Amino acid sequence: MKKQILAFLLSGVIFFNIPIHSMATTIVNSNTNTDWDAWERSLITGTRKLARWSYTSMTTQILGISQNVAIMFGSVTGYQFVATRVVIFLYLQQRVDGEWETILGTMKSFDDYHGSYEFQTDPELDYIYPGCYQEEAHYYVYSGDQYEYIEAYTITYHYMCGCNPES
Repeated sequence: MKKQILAFLLSGVIFFNIPIHSMATTIVNSNTNTDWDAWERSLITGTRKLARWSYTSMTTQILGISQNVAIMFGSVTGYQFVATRVVIFLYLQQRVDGEWETILGTMKSFDDYHGSYEFQTDPELDYIYPGCYQEEAHYYVYSGDQYEYIEAYTITYHYMCGCNPES
């Protein structure tokens, strides 16, 4: 029942966020030994604009976990006729020894002012253990060769446990 409700909610979010766009790139990195900041920086070009929310209208991020499968969703909408490209990075994080540890990262870029990205882990490759999880989303919204950077998180998801997110 829980999985059906999650699927219904994600379907509604995706349905209302379907843009007409061309997808440029999708990259998945499940190497837990990755320097995530360096990996992300290697995929971003252009000059960062220090002001925020001048190209970006809204962001949405959702995390759901069921039957050892995590479903991450991220959506970003820039201002039409201002934003020219958006890039979405989604990171699945697990609470380990009181710290958030990134266990998987994925990225998708869109040559448009809007992009929505849903990623589902492979239960045979990315086993989701009981514990506390969150999704960290990084959004890059471009106007020409300048971009603004937005970072957002989901609430803590308690998967098959009564874990304390602070421990």
